[in-house]
Amino acid sequence: MGIYFEARQGADKIFGKRRGISGELTVSSSSPGTSYLRTRTLRKSAAQAAAEQAAQAELSLARSVAPNGLICTRNGDIIEVLGDISVYSEIRAGMSTSLNVKMLIDPLRSEASSLIAVSIRNEERRDGRWHSVSLPTGNRVQLQAFPFLNHKGGEVHCLLAINSKFEEEKELKFEEISDRDQREYVERMELEIRSTQEALQQTIEELQTANEELQSSNEELQSTNEEFQATNEELETSNEELQSTNEELLTVNEELQISSAERQALASELEAMLASSPYAVALADQALIIRRLSRVAQDVFGIGELPPTGLHLSHCHLPSGFPALAPIANTVLRLQETRRIPVLSGSDYYTLILSPVLDLHQKLIGLSITVTRFDNEPFNDVLRLVSKVTRVGFWTQNLQTDETYLSPESHAILGIDDETAGLSLDGLLARVHPEDRTSLQSRLDRLFVDGGSFEFEARFFDDTGNTLNIAGSLMVFQDSHGENIQLIGVCWDKAKFDERDLMLGCSVAVQNHLSVGIFSFDVMNNVPVWNPPMYGLLGYKQGTDVPSVEKLLERVHEEDRDFIKDGLQDVLTIGQSFHYQLRLRTSDGSYASGELFARARRDKAGRTTHVFGGLQLYRSGPE
Repeated sequence: MGIYFEARQGADKIFGKRRGISGELTVSSSSPGTSYLRTRTLRKSAAQAAAEQAAQAELSLARSVAPNGLICTRNGDIIEVLGDISVYSEIRAGMSTSLNVKMLIDPLRSEASSLIAVSIRNEERRDGRWHSVSLPTGNRVQLQAFPFLNHKGGEVHCLLAINSKFEEEKELKFEEISDRDQREYVERMELEIRSTQEALQQTIEELQTANEELQSSNEELQSTNEEFQATNEELETSNEELQSTNEELLTVNEELQISSAERQALASELEAMLASSPYAVALADQALIIRRLSRVAQDVFGIGELPPTGLHLSHCHLPSGFPALAPIANTVLRLQETRRIPVLSGSDYYTLILSPVLDLHQKLIGLSITVTRFDNEPFNDVLRLVSKVTRVGFWTQNLQTDETYLSPESHAILGIDDETAGLSLDGLLARVHPEDRTSLQSRLDRLFVDGGSFEFEARFFDDTGNTLNIAGSLMVFQDSHGENIQLIGVCWDKAKFDERDLMLGCSVAVQNHLSVGIFSFDVMNNVPVWNPPMYGLLGYKQGTDVPSVEKLLERVHEEDRDFIKDGLQDVLTIGQSFHYQLRLRTSDGSYASGELFARARRDKAGRTTHVFGGLQLYRSGPE
């Protein structure tokens, strides 16, 4: 089929109609940046689709031209295989297994490379010779080369079409054939001669191409020779510069020898200062080699005696939780800015400070490393004690490592079943009711900026999904440089506190309504306590009269007084409960009937610690 096609000129182009994309140029005034990105994405997609369509069209055209063939580069590397070329290729031991035209059978192998080179060079189709072969597809085979420009990469490729046919071979004597057959024989010989001429012309062109390549190589060698000569001159110049630099270095060496004594004295003073320093301080040069460090720094950095050549920062054995020093030191040297990094190591807080060191001329000479410790263990002990006594839970989080601790009381208050589970700040906010979450998040953001503390009331969800009414307070702690290092929160079950206050209020209201007085006596501390109705029943004024057993007995009828006194004494000494009806003199001088009861409260050792009871009147009557 190759005889029906011919290569077009390289400057010829085939253009297809561009189809518009719906909404491609739609611009929204509300979001100009989004419209620009959408338009750019659509254009890119359209260009990609057009490129794929062009590549598919080229491949379809190639298959129509060459049902069996190859698409390859100018070097013979195969890009695409068209049809079935298995009968035209062979792989033997010792051959290269790469996809190249060298895998074709002889004589196609040697002819393919020359056809590709000539066709690409002349930018036109080239037909190879018909070769006699013995294949299932025919006994005659021919190669045709079609150069074309690949639109995707802009590189010139070549289409190799493999044509085959069956041709009957007859051996006739010239004297025995007719005039017509003689003419056909002569025409066939002329075709063979023309084919041979074309092959010779092809060989000539290949030789010309090789000659041009040799000329180009010669020119490149000449250019390389000139470059070598220029390099030689540069080396001679560099040699002179090195000699001059050597002389300068000799001069500098003499100056360094003069100032060596002064530097040794300064080094001795600095070493004595660092040795006696109570802080962890180290000095490193620009190569991150530690040159000086204090005794405390040796313990913190895990360094024994410092070698005379110094020690690189990467060889320091810092406690767990400390970051790698080398990357941070490189940043400090590059930006010449001080870096302060809060560090949590175990249960201890440290502040790691790296600062650039400048000389008298403000020239960078190294950096200093300082480590300070923040003692927080007493603070944690106080928190645990307060939480246990008051049954108020507390929660802490390291703002640098996100390590959290949740007290047992907090697990119970927040309804967390897993007693070992922590609770991050995000986890805490996730448990907040959606209607209260925004307000709490806003207050947290202000806390991280302004510092200090705040109190809150919010609804939380426990593990089972029930709603809990929780109150609490959050506080952020900062180091000496103002860095936020620790977030501490306390919480309590607001519903239980409200319920307790409500029950106490109701109890007081009921006691007032029923005229029930309650008294308590702390035996160990000798502290009596009356509730307000008790003052009213006995005719005393709260805040003025001090409650006591004697004042109670003063209001009891004389006939009942001794019995009441003995009963209270039995409660105090032997813990026997007491319950007796009595007559009580009121504030207007009349007597009212009522009952008095008392009980004892004992500790684990059996000692009476409190005596408590109540007084209730039935009615008023004459003496």
